[in-house]
Amino acid sequence: MSEFDDLRKQLADARSQRDEASQALYLAREQLARLQREKTRFLRRFDATNEQHKARLAELDRHFARTQAVVERGRQGHAALSDRVAGVFEQFTPFTDPRELIGQFNDAYPILLFPLRIETRFKTVPEPQTGHPQPQLWVRVYPDEAAVDHFEPVLSEAEILSAQTFWTAMWSAGGDEDLERGAWRGLVAGHGAGRGAWIARAYAPENPAEMPVRTDASDVILVVSSEETLSDGDRAAAAAYWKAIWLADGDAGKVQAAQEALEAAVGAERAEALAKLTPANLSAVPAPPLTKADVTGTVAFVDFPSPETVESKGESWTQAPKVNILPDRLVLIGYIGNSVAFEVVGRPIPSPLVAGPDPSLADDEQFRPDENGNLVIPDDMRWMVDFERAVQAGMGFRVNLTIDQAKAGLDRLIVLGVRLSADEQGGKELVETLFEHHHYSRTGIRLLPQGTPTNNTEQGGAGFTYAEDADATFEEYFKADALYTPESDPLLRRDGQWLADMLGLDPAVVQKIPGAGGTDQLEARAMNIALWNGTLGYMMDTMMAPLFTREQIRFTRAFFTQFVSGRGPLPALRVDAQPYGILPTTVFSRMRWLGRGRRGEGLEGATHAIAPGGSSLAELYGVLRRLDGYWTDMAEKVAHVKRTYGSNDDPHQILLDIVGLHPVSVEYHQRYAESFDHLYNLLNMLGSGASFAETLHAAIYIQAGVNLLAEFGYTGDIRPDILERLFISAQHLLQGPVIDDVPLSETDPIRAYTPDNRNYVKWLIDAARTSLETLRGQDGFTDNVRPTALFYILARYALMQSYWTTSINLRQLAGLFTEAQIAAVRHEPTFIHVQEQAEASESRFAHLYTTSPEITGSHNMLVADHITHILPQTDGEQAFATADLREQLEALDRLQDVPTARLERLFAEHIDTVSYRLDAWELGLLNYQLALMRPQRLADAEDDIRRGLYIGAYGWVEDLRREGKTLTPVALEPELDAVFNTDPDAPPLMFDPTNGGDIHAPSLNHAVTAAILRNGYLSNTDASNEDPLAINLSSDRVRRAISAIEGIRQGQTLGELLGYQFERGLHDSHNLAEVDQFIYDLRKAFPLTARRLASTAPPDDTSIEAIEARNVLDGLKLVEHIRATGSATYPFGKPLPPASPAQAAAINTEVQRMLDTHDAVADVAMAESVHHAAMGNYDRAAGTLDTYSKGNFPPIPEVVQTPRSGIALTHRVGVHLRSGLDPATSPIPGMAVTPRSQAEPALNDWLARLLPDPARVFCIVTITDPVDASETAITVTQRDLGLQPIDLLYILSDVTAPALAELDDRVLRHAIQTQTPRPDASLRIEYTRRSTDLTDITFFELMPLVASLRKLALTSRPLKATDVMLPAEARPEQDVTELLDRDRVATAHATVTALRGDFAAYQAALEPLLDDLAAHRGDVLTGIDGLADDLSALLERASRSGIPQTGWGFITQRRAGIYARLLDAVENLVARWTERLTAFDAALAEYDALPGTTLDAERFDRLIAAERYVSAAPENPLPATPADFRNLLDTRRDAMQDRLDDFDALLNGSLALAPLVAAVQALLPVSQFEPDGFPITASEDEVIQFANELLSMAIGLGADLDRRLAEAQAQLDAHDTAAASAERIGALQAGAKALFGQDFVLIPAFTLSPDQGVEWENAFGASESLLSYLTGTLHVDFPVDEWLYGAARVREKLQHWERVVMLTEGFGSATPELTPAQFPYHDADAWLALEFPSDYAIDSDRVLYTAHYAAPFDRTAPQCGLLIDEWTEVIPGAEETTGLTFHYDRPNAEPPQALLLVTPPQFIGRWQWQDLVDALHETLAMARKRAVEPAFVDETALAPFLPATVMAVTLFGLSITADLAANNRVYAVLAGDDSDDSPR
Repeated sequence: MSEFDDLRKQLADARSQRDEASQALYLAREQLARLQREKTRFLRRFDATNEQHKARLAELDRHFARTQAVVERGRQGHAALSDRVAGVFEQFTPFTDPRELIGQFNDAYPILLFPLRIETRFKTVPEPQTGHPQPQLWVRVYPDEAAVDHFEPVLSEAEILSAQTFWTAMWSAGGDEDLERGAWRGLVAGHGAGRGAWIARAYAPENPAEMPVRTDASDVILVVSSEETLSDGDRAAAAAYWKAIWLADGDAGKVQAAQEALEAAVGAERAEALAKLTPANLSAVPAPPLTKADVTGTVAFVDFPSPETVESKGESWTQAPKVNILPDRLVLIGYIGNSVAFEVVGRPIPSPLVAGPDPSLADDEQFRPDENGNLVIPDDMRWMVDFERAVQAGMGFRVNLTIDQAKAGLDRLIVLGVRLSADEQGGKELVETLFEHHHYSRTGIRLLPQGTPTNNTEQGGAGFTYAEDADATFEEYFKADALYTPESDPLLRRDGQWLADMLGLDPAVVQKIPGAGGTDQLEARAMNIALWNGTLGYMMDTMMAPLFTREQIRFTRAFFTQFVSGRGPLPALRVDAQPYGILPTTVFSRMRWLGRGRRGEGLEGATHAIAPGGSSLAELYGVLRRLDGYWTDMAEKVAHVKRTYGSNDDPHQILLDIVGLHPVSVEYHQRYAESFDHLYNLLNMLGSGASFAETLHAAIYIQAGVNLLAEFGYTGDIRPDILERLFISAQHLLQGPVIDDVPLSETDPIRAYTPDNRNYVKWLIDAARTSLETLRGQDGFTDNVRPTALFYILARYALMQSYWTTSINLRQLAGLFTEAQIAAVRHEPTFIHVQEQAEASESRFAHLYTTSPEITGSHNMLVADHITHILPQTDGEQAFATADLREQLEALDRLQDVPTARLERLFAEHIDTVSYRLDAWELGLLNYQLALMRPQRLADAEDDIRRGLYIGAYGWVEDLRREGKTLTPVALEPELDAVFNTDPDAPPLMFDPTNGGDIHAPSLNHAVTAAILRNGYLSNTDASNEDPLAINLSSDRVRRAISAIEGIRQGQTLGELLGYQFERGLHDSHNLAEVDQFIYDLRKAFPLTARRLASTAPPDDTSIEAIEARNVLDGLKLVEHIRATGSATYPFGKPLPPASPAQAAAINTEVQRMLDTHDAVADVAMAESVHHAAMGNYDRAAGTLDTYSKGNFPPIPEVVQTPRSGIALTHRVGVHLRSGLDPATSPIPGMAVTPRSQAEPALNDWLARLLPDPARVFCIVTITDPVDASETAITVTQRDLGLQPIDLLYILSDVTAPALAELDDRVLRHAIQTQTPRPDASLRIEYTRRSTDLTDITFFELMPLVASLRKLALTSRPLKATDVMLPAEARPEQDVTELLDRDRVATAHATVTALRGDFAAYQAALEPLLDDLAAHRGDVLTGIDGLADDLSALLERASRSGIPQTGWGFITQRRAGIYARLLDAVENLVARWTERLTAFDAALAEYDALPGTTLDAERFDRLIAAERYVSAAPENPLPATPADFRNLLDTRRDAMQDRLDDFDALLNGSLALAPLVAAVQALLPVSQFEPDGFPITASEDEVIQFANELLSMAIGLGADLDRRLAEAQAQLDAHDTAAASAERIGALQAGAKALFGQDFVLIPAFTLSPDQGVEWENAFGASESLLSYLTGTLHVDFPVDEWLYGAARVREKLQHWERVVMLTEGFGSATPELTPAQFPYHDADAWLALEFPSDYAIDSDRVLYTAHYAAPFDRTAPQCGLLIDEWTEVIPGAEETTGLTFHYDRPNAEPPQALLLVTPPQFIGRWQWQDLVDALHETLAMARKRAVEPAFVDETALAPFLPATVMAVTLFGLSITADLAANNRVYAVLAGDDSDDSPR
C-alpha cells in the first residue's frame, strides 16, 4: 500500500472514530438534559410524604451524577480523537493538492461534483513590505444546500410521541388501507414524509408480527400501547377489562364489574397499573346505524421499546448542520479570455465543515455579545462570517492581482476540487449517506418527474410544497419494499435504477427515495423507438439515401433509442425546495476513448450491440463534432443578459427574448416540399416573371446542401432525395391536438376512441398486431371519426413504415433483393401512378400487398399478413427481420396508459432530438460511456454493476468586473472612532456614496419589508424620475394614514375623508386669512357624489347643484386633478373666485397637507402589501392593493404594528364547586328542589351560599278591594315563591319590566292563591318598598348581585383539567376524564315529559268542548275558572323548567277584563234602572197630586207616561179605570225594584267569573224592563274566546315541549352511543339546553391524574408562601384584593366578581375568597400577577390560576367548576429582536443548480487535472448551446436536413404516408364537414 493510500485509510479511520465519539458525547449530553427535564417535571408533582416519590428523586439524582461523569469522559475522549484527526490530516495535507494528486483516482470511476456558491470582492490593500496599494480579489466559497447535512438520527420526545400515535393508529386500522393512510397523513402533517418515515422506522413496535387484521370492515380494534412487555396473563386480563369498559358505555355498574373482574384476575395492585393503559381509541364507535353490540370489538397490544433503551432528545433541532463531502482543498482559477490569469490552491478544508449554529453548545459558546457589544461567533462557524477564518478553513482566497488584471477583471472564475481523502468506495458511501440523510430529514429528497414546474404561476403551483401529499408518499413508503426492481433490459429500467447505476450507488439507498419508481427514462426511450421509423429512421433510410449504409442506420437506431434522450440520461433531484439536474459531462472536444473502448469491454444487454471501438461510434462522434461548430456559432445569437449594452441593444426586448425561450417545442408547423424539376416546370408553364429568381434560389439551396455533405465527407455522385425537395412553400401552423382533443392531464391517459373504450395507442397496437390492412384502413373508431392528434398520425405512419422495412428485410433475407435493389426501393418517388413507363407500382404498399412464397411459404399469403403472423416469434431467422417492429409495438405498449401531459412532453422531446437538440446526442455519447464504465451482468449474481465514484465540488462566475465605485474615507466622531478604528494598521473605513444606508426596523419581517421597499426605490431612481417607490412612514404620516383608513373602515370614502380634512383645515387653521367663503365654490369645482352620506342628505326638492355644493368637496378628485395637471396652487386651473395672497397661501397649505395625507395612505398601502408578500402571504398582498384600489373595507395595517416578545403569563380565574351532590336534596332546608336545581346542583349549592336566606328576600303586594277601595299589603318572599337560587339567575336577569314578567306572575299568583281577591281587584307589586325589618332584602336590592352572578355563571365555560396547564403542555386527551351523571338530564326529561302529558290531558279535556259548543257551551261557561287555573298551574311548572313564552299573567288579566266588563254592564243597568225608578216615582207623585176633577183621559195619559219607566211593553188594553192602572204600575215597580236589588247585590259580591256569569244569567231575561235586554251574550262570547285562547296556548306549548323533548331524547341517545367522554358530555349539555334553554349551564366534573393532583395540591398549599414577597417585603396586606381591584378595571367578568364580593359582604352572606396558585409548580415561587423580586428569573411561560374553592381542594375527589375568565399578558423580555436592513452589494452569483457527473475523455488508468478543468469549460459551453432554437438552424446550411421529420404524403393514401393536414381537419373539410364542434 502506498503512503497516500495508507494515510488516506488512517484519516478515514480516525474520522470515523471521532464521529462515533462525537455522537456518543451528543447522546450523553442529551441524556443529561433529559434527566434534568425529567427531574424538573417530577418536582412539580413531588409528594414529600410519598416514600416512592422520595426514592424516585434519589434515583434521578444518582443517574444524573453518573451521566455527568459519562459526559465528561466523552468530552475528553472526543477532544483526544479530534487531535488525532488533526494530526493525521496534517500528515495527509501534502497529498491534498488535486492538481498533482488527482492521478491517484482510477479513471474507471466518474467524479461527482457538487455545486458551490462563490462571492467575490475586488479590494485594494497595502502591500506588507512597501505599503504600496496592492489590488486583490477576495473570494469566498460556500457549499450549496444540497451538500449540507441536517439529519439527526435521534428522535425528539415529540417525534417519539408522534411515532406512538402513528403505530397505534396503524394497529387500530387493522389492515384497512384508508385508515392506514389516515395514520400516515397525521404523521406527515407534523413531520413531512421523509422524516415521518424515519420516525416510523426508528421507533417501530417490538411486536410487528402481532399487528391485527380486521375480519370485517365494521370491526373495532382497541389498541393498548405499552412501553413494557406484558405477560400473557396481563394481556388477557387487560383485554377483557378494556373490552368490558368499551361495551359499558359509561354504565357505572358495568364499569364497577369490569374493575372487580380485573382485580380478581391480577390483583388490586397490578389492576391499578393495567387500568392506566387506556386504549388510545377507547372512544371509537361503529358507524351508524351499527351499535357496539352489532360489531366485533377486540383489544390489541402494541409494544413500544422501553424508554431506557431509546435514545431521545428534548428538541427537534439539537445539532449543527454539517458538510461532509467537500474536497480536501479547492483550487481557484481565474481566466482572461482563454488564458489562465492565476491559479491558487486553498488551504485544507476541515471535515466535517460546520455550516450553521449548534444549539447543543453551552451557553457561553453560543452566539452572544461580549462586554464590548461585539458578537461572539462559535469557533466552528466563524469561517462563515470572518473572511480570515474562511481563508484558514480553505473556504476563502485572497489573490494578488496586477493593476491590469484589476482593471480588466476576469472573464471566468472557477473553483474546483476533489476529495482525495475518499476513494471510490468512500465517495460512494459519503454520497449514499448524504442522500439517505436528506431523505429522512425535513429537507427531503425526491427524484423529480419531467415537467415538474419549478415556479408558481397563475396556471398552477410549483412542484414543491411544504404540505406534502401524504397519499402519494403512502404509496411510496408502504405499498412496496422498494420503488423499483432492478432490470437488466435498459429499456425497462426505472428512473431510480438509472440514478443508482450511473452514480454507482447502492440500490438499497435509492430504491426508497420518493420518485425512484418513475418512468421518465423508460418512456423517453419508448417514444424514440415508437417514432423512429417515422422521423429520423425514414430520413436516413429514404430521404438521405444513399449516404448511409444499412449498418450505419442500424447503429444509429440502436444508439438513438438507447442513449439519446431529450430529457437527459439521469433524473433530476429535489433537495428541500431546490431542484438539481444531474448532468453527465466530459471534455467533449477530445473524447478519445471511442476508438479504443475500455479494456475491450462491450455494452451488453442492448438490443443491438454497439462495440465501443467500432467505427460507427467514432464516425458519429466526428459528425457531432462538426455539428458542434455550427451550434457554437448559433449560440452567439442566443439572447443573454449582458453587463453592458450597446447603442443598438434593446434590453427590454432581450429580456423578453430570454423569457420567451422554451426548453421544448410548443408548436408545430407543416409545409409541403416540391422537387426542383417540378418547380422549374411549373414556373416555366406559368410563365412567371419571377421564375428565374425562384429557380436560381432553389439551385443555390440545393448546392448549399451538396457543399455541406462534402464538408461532412460525402463524395458520392448520387444526390440524396432530401436535396431534391424544396421547402419553399408557405408553412401551416398545425392547430389540432398534439396528443388528445381534451385538455392535457398529468394523471389521465388518452381518452377512449373506440366503442370498446380503447384509446388510439391501444388501437394502433391491436391493429398492427392484427394486420397491415387494419392499420391502413383506420376502421373501428367511434362514429368513424379518426383521431387527428399528431402523435397518432406519426405513430401510425411509423408503424406502417416499419411494416415496409420488415418486408424489405425479409426479401433480402430470402435472397430476393440485392443491395442495389434495396437502394432503389429506398427511393421515394415524386409522384405515384403517373409514370407511363413504370413497370410496377411505385407505392410502398406494393411490397406488402403481394405474395412471395420465398418469404411466406405460401402462394396465397400476402407478405403483409405473413409479417403479422410471424410478429410474435422471437427466435429464428425471420424474427430478426421483425425485431424492430416488435420492439416498436412493445414501446407503444409502455406508452398506451401514460398521461397525456407526459406524452406531449415525450413527443416534443423526440421531435426536438431529431431537429435541433445536439446536446442530447452528445450526452448520448456520455450515456454510452457511463454504461461502459458500469458493466453489468445481472444474470450472474456474483458480478454486479461496478459501483463507486469520486466526489468533488465546483463553482463558477463569469464576467467578473469591478463596479468602479469611488470610495472616500469616513471621518468618525471620537466616540465612534474608538469603536471602529481599534487597529492602527487596518485600512481606514471608506464611504460609498451610492450606498443606500441602513434601516432599523422593529422586527426581522419589518426589516425584510424595508429592504424590499428601499431596494425598489434605489433600483428605480434616476435623473428623470427621482421619486419612484419613495415610501415615507414617519409617525405623523402613519397617524394620519391610520385615521383615514379607520374612516374608510367606517364606510366613508377616501375622497370624503380628504375633503373633511381640507375643509376643516380651511375653517380652523387660518385665522389670519378668512377662507371659508371659498369652500362653496371648491365643492362645486370638485363635487362629491350626492346623497352619499345621510348626515349631509338635503331635502328631496333641492337642486343637484345645491346638493353637491352642500356636501363636502371630493378631496380625491382634487388630488387626481393636481396629479394630472401639475397645478397644485389655487385656483388649480379652475374658474374659481380670486383670492388674496394670504388666502391663496392658506388654501395651498391645506392642499399640500391633503396631498401628504393621500400620499401617506398610498405609502401605507404599498408597504402593507409588500410586508405580506415578504412573509409569503401573496393572497393577502394582492388583496391589500385590491382593497385600497376599490375603496373596500381595508384591514388595520400590520406593517405599522410593533411586535413584542416576552414570557407569556396566562391568567385564569376559576370557581371550584362542590361535586358529588345529591340533585334531589335542596341546599336550603325546607325548600323543595326545582328542575333547574336538580339539573345543576353544584352551581345551585354555591349560589345558595352567596345569596341571602330566601325568607329574607321579599317584595310587597298591595291589594285594593274593588268594593270599598280598602288596601291590604302582604309580603311575598323568595321562600314563598319556592325559587331556588339558580332560578333567580333566570328570573332576576334584569331590572327591566319584561325581564321581571315571570317574577310578577309568580308574586301575583302567590298573592291570589293566599288572599283570594275578587278577579277585578287591583294588585300592585312594590319591589323597592322596604320592610320594617332592615335585615330583609328586596328583590330590587338583590338584582345587582344576581345580575353579576348570572354573568359569571351563565357566560363561563366549565372547568377542565387542562386549565391549570400551560397551553403548550395541554393535550385534548387530558380532558377525557370528565364525568356527568346522565340522570341529571334524564330526570329533567322525565319532568318535562310528565308536564307534556298534563298539557295533553288539558288539551284533551278542553278541545271537545270547544269543538261542539252547541252542546257544551254551558260547560265551558261554568268551567272557565277551573280551565284558567289549571293552565296557570301548567304554565308555572313549564316556567320552572325554563320553557319560554310560558307567562301566565295574561290569564289573570284576561279573566279580570271579562269580569270587569260584565260587572260594568251590570253597574250600567243598575244605574239606569235606578234613574228610571226615580223618574217613575216622581211621575206617580205628580199623578197623585192631580185634582180630583181631573178627567180619566188625562189620568190615563199620565199613567201611560209613567209606565215607560217600569215596563218595556205598554199595557194593552188599558185597565178599566185609572185606579186599576195605577195599582198595576205599583206592582210592576215592585218587580223591577226586586230585580234591581238582585243586580246591585252582584256589584258588592265576590263571585268568581263563572259564578258571576251564572248569577247574571239567573236574573235574565229583563226584557219586561229593558227593551234591548241585557248583553250577556257578549260576555259569554268573551268567555268562549278566552277558552279558545287557553286551548291555543296549551297546544302551542305542547308542540314546543314535543320539540324540546325530541331534541333532548336525541341527545340522550347520542350520549348512550358515544364512547368518548367529550361526546357524551357534549350530548348531555346539548340535551339540557334543549330542555332549559340555550343559556343553561350544565357543569361536568373531572378527575385529576395522580401527578396533576399532586402538583395542584402543592400549588394550592403554597398559596400563602406564593404571596410572601408581597406581604413580607412589600408589605401589601391584601395582594389578591389589590390584584383584583386592578384587573377588574379592565376585565368585565372580574368587575362582576368584585361586585359579588362587595354585595355578598353587604348582604351578610359568605364572601367568596380567591386563592392564587401558579403552574408549573416551583418551590418558594413568587406570584407574577403583581410585582415580583428583581432577581427573579422567569425562564418559561406560566399559568396564574386564581380560584375560589367552595370546598377545600381534594386532589382525590372529582373537581367541577367554572372558568370565569382568562387572558394572556406578556412580560416584555429584557431584549427584543429587531431587524437591521442595510444596503449591501451582495454578490449576484448563485450556485449552479446541477451536480456534474464527470467522465474522463480517455481511459489511461488515472484521472488528469486538466481533464476535470476542461470539462467545466465545455459544460458551460454546452449550456449556452442548449439555448439554440430551431429558428437558428433555419439560417444555416443545415436547413435542408433539419428537422429530420420529413414524411411522404398523398391525398388518397396511395402509399405509406403521414397526412399531417388531418391535424388541421383538412380532409374533414374536403369531405364537407367543416363544423367547429366535430370531433378531431
